[in-house]
Amino acid sequence: MDPDDERLVTKEDKIEDVRPKSFRCEMHDKSGGEDGPPELKMKEVGVERKLLKNGGLTKTVVKHGTCKHPKSPLSGDEVTVHYTGTLPDGTVFDSTRDKEPFTFKLGVGQVIRGWDKGVKTMRKGEQAVFTVQPQYAYGKAGQPPGIPPDTPLRFDIELLSWCSVKDVCRDGGVMKKIVREGKSWETPKDSDEVKVNYEVKLEDGTLISKSPDDGVKFIVEEGWLCPAFKHAVKSMKIEEVVVLMVQPEYGFGIDGREAKDSEGPVPLNATLIVDLELVSWNSVEIVTDDKKVIKKITKKGESYEKPNGGSTVTIKYVGTLSDGAIFEKRGLHPEDPVTVTIDDDQVVPGLEETLATMKKGEVCIVMIPPEQKIPGTWMDLKRLQRLLRRRTKATIFSRKENCFLLPGSMRREEGT
Repeated sequence: MDPDDERLVTKEDKIEDVRPKSFRCEMHDKSGGEDGPPELKMKEVGVERKLLKNGGLTKTVVKHGTCKHPKSPLSGDEVTVHYTGTLPDGTVFDSTRDKEPFTFKLGVGQVIRGWDKGVKTMRKGEQAVFTVQPQYAYGKAGQPPGIPPDTPLRFDIELLSWCSVKDVCRDGGVMKKIVREGKSWETPKDSDEVKVNYEVKLEDGTLISKSPDDGVKFIVEEGWLCPAFKHAVKSMKIEEVVVLMVQPEYGFGIDGREAKDSEGPVPLNATLIVDLELVSWNSVEIVTDDKKVIKKITKKGESYEKPNGGSTVTIKYVGTLSDGAIFEKRGLHPEDPVTVTIDDDQVVPGLEETLATMKKGEVCIVMIPPEQKIPGTWMDLKRLQRLLRRRTKATIFSRKENCFLLPGSMRREEGT
């Protein structure tokens, strides 16, 4: 938008939103991000305060927001508001109060600068009056016939909702709308194993593919179904639910795809809509410098401490071959503990290095390659309790049934 022609975008001015309804922002579904200016947080109702030092924009809170997570929208978020615009003499020149709310993308020039700056300070459910000087409204030109030249304006705005829309790959190829915020702050890495639920549809709603009821697992860098999956999950937190708009280059390309098994065909150059949930993930870590011993963490530890050289640990474990055959069980009963001293060569190489990386309460599956004396061995560490000579710590491990990491590919395999 030309800065000399700033104007509030009305319904008639807006470009029609041709995206599928499932991708349009209809609810406030954001709990992260930055708040508005600190000096404006929870200020008293009815007090006019400057948002800009030059006085070009002021705000008077009429009603505080109702959201239990007091966050504000950011640039790029799609916000939905009701508003009434008035001239200095009180004349109403525009209002949505008797029609549908107004939705726009914040901070990208779809509305006047006063709106972009002001709405960023609001919270869901908040109502405020903004006084906008001409340089942040319609300038010297005004907007005939309703708004004279060089006129300050007042906008009574209520922030109904917003949702966060993110450009995952920063090229418009995978756009992500957060439907439900995830937990924690961590996101998966390329080497991690993730579990997801998903539905893939065409823009007209035709179902292309759907995950089984118990979801699917895959290694992030190996991807799943189409390239968009591996890019999207790396931006997600555990239990996050999103809707993706996927352009062909991150879907099935310009050629599409024929029907496959129970999955439908994808037309040429098709845009996809993907409902995606990150159910869980297991961190996968390289233990040894030669990258041959790898562990998959199925339960995180309780602390940050790890045993060092000379520490004594008590372990319980089950050792299996890659076909699932159990070759050894030790320490499964309280009267049969297995005690190991780190760096004392008491266990197979690879297992000892793994013990030194573990934390109290951690659960993992570790792969020991054939050259480490036990051919094709999988060590599934069970209820590992670590007793340090100087400090007492406990680390518990448990076996995950039917889940093995195969050498090289790190894929999941069903077994016994």
